[in-house]
Amino acid sequence: MTANQRKNLAVAGLALIALAAITAISLNPDSYYFRNPEDREHWHHPTGSFLVFCGFIVGEAVLLAWAMRLEPQRRIWKRSIMAAALLAPWAMLTSVFVVHAPGYMHFHIIWVWAVLAALVLASAISVIAHLVTRGRSAA
Repeated sequence: MTANQRKNLAVAGLALIALAAITAISLNPDSYYFRNPEDREHWHHPTGSFLVFCGFIVGEAVLLAWAMRLEPQRRIWKRSIMAAALLAPWAMLTSVFVVHAPGYMHFHIIWVWAVLAALVLASAISVIAHLVTRGRSAA
């Protein structure tokens, strides 16, 4: 198994864990805001909205796997910076809707910020490694 395949497997595993967590959270009526306690008895699962957020998690995982594509001769910092630049406004936009949002939306906000942090960290590490390699070859 190549390094890329192992990395893709790890990203897919993280996405599956995130999907399992978001499913468990979405099925718990206690993770929803109810203005009146009697509204809790009329609760139903918001399947459409939940599936949209599952799609967001899958899409963000695909973006992470694309940005972290490992190639022997290339650095990943360019793709990571591009992906982070795409994901940063999305993370800020989704974070605005945190008040009274269901628990699965809160989990998505944590997930998207974690993916963004991974992209920024990968970019920084790749840039530093690139500069060190460039400095060694120039000396």
